[in-house]
Amino acid sequence: MNREHILGFLNGNPVFFLATCHGGLPHVRTMRLLRADDRGIYFSTSRNKALCRQLKSNPAVEMCFYSPGDGLQIRIAGKVGPVSDPVFRSELAGRVPAMSSFVLDDGPTGVVVFCLQTGRVTIWKEEDFALRRLTGFELSSVWMAICDGRSKTSVADLMADALQD
Repeated sequence: MNREHILGFLNGNPVFFLATCHGGLPHVRTMRLLRADDRGIYFSTSRNKALCRQLKSNPAVEMCFYSPGDGLQIRIAGKVGPVSDPVFRSELAGRVPAMSSFVLDDGPTGVVVFCLQTGRVTIWKEEDFALRRLTGFELSSVWMAICDGRSKTSVADLMADALQD
């Protein structure tokens, strides 16, 4: 699986789980991906929600994308940051017309777009996990590709290294 396959999987399965930590306790919620590309993984939340405050106080997250039909799970852990670029926000508003008024609103009822640009990618394939259970051997190079946690590496580079065809 190469970078293009991974980005295609993320964009093709836009509902994901986002884990944060606040006050020493984990919080998980279902989110919707805005887009994933070579620049990062984008999602948004309202400025007045607890999630926004949590991400600003502790930007460490883990995202989990899953497709039961494919038996594939991709987890990405890293730190997110707000996107303030007005050109990007205008482009996003054009791509998601139903959210355009919220995306362009800089007030307390608007949204903050967050982006994960660096992180660690873990790919898990259900069929390979079953093979490991049947054989009793640790097949980490087969059933899970864990990029080595290079925290300064772009998402695109991490994904390119995850699994090769």
